[in-house]
Amino acid sequence: PSRTIRSPDLTVRENGVPQTVRDVRPERPAAHFAFVVDRSLSMGGGKLDAALRAIRAAQKQLRPGDTSSLVLFNHRVAEPQAVPASLDVAPSGGTSLRDALASVASKQRTYAIVITDGGDRNSALSEEEALRRISGTKTVVNAIVLGDSHARFLDRAAANTGGSVASGTSSSSLRTPPHS
Repeated sequence: PSRTIRSPDLTVRENGVPQTVRDVRPERPAAHFAFVVDRSLSMGGGKLDAALRAIRAAQKQLRPGDTSSLVLFNHRVAEPQAVPASLDVAPSGGTSLRDALASVASKQRTYAIVITDGGDRNSALSEEEALRRISGTKTVVNAIVLGDSHARFLDRAAANTGGSVASGTSSSSLRTPPHS
């Protein structure tokens, strides 16, 4: 006789981090994808444009029921907005990475996809406070860091939430894979 699998029957680790299994379903339920994009001055030279193109391409891969938003940040964190078909944004200002990422933490299943070139010189939140706001939510942090500046904060945020951090060396790293 077959038996229904229940959440207490499972132990799950995502990137080495134990996860709480609350519900077992045959497929992933709808989720929110928050694209958190650095638009500081150092994202010039095509990095910001490549990030926005990659996000538009990634949106085509979302499943029915998924939602998405775009949070642009420099030394200020913009309100979340729908991802537009085209967006002309000039890189400017400093970087408030911790503030931007903490702003998307959610009790609903959210995948935060951060695209930045690294450091944080302008956040009001300390690293520990930002990590407290993110950890323990249903937000999974994944990041793409362009260039040589690798923020330890992103490594910790990803590790705490079961996400990952990838590095890229240039704007060409943001190409999306072709559909199969």
